[in-house]
Amino acid sequence: MGGATIERARDLRKNSPQPEKTLWRELKQFKSLGFHFRRQVPIGPYFADFICHGAKLAIEVDGHLHGRHG
Repeated sequence: MGGATIERARDLRKNSPQPEKTLWRELKQFKSLGFHFRRQVPIGPYFADFICHGAKLAIEVDGHLHGRHG
């Protein structure tokens, strides 16, 4: 993973919209059940909002900001 990709992921985590922040608080509770979620995981040229590799689960939180450029 390149430095630009890491920086982009960090920026996305730092500037998460409220729906993603709310879901992140809920997903963290599943760690006690053995599910480890990660935020803003690069998948090809995209970033998945949340990934749980153990469950083979990716979650994308859609909102009005997705798909906008510039």
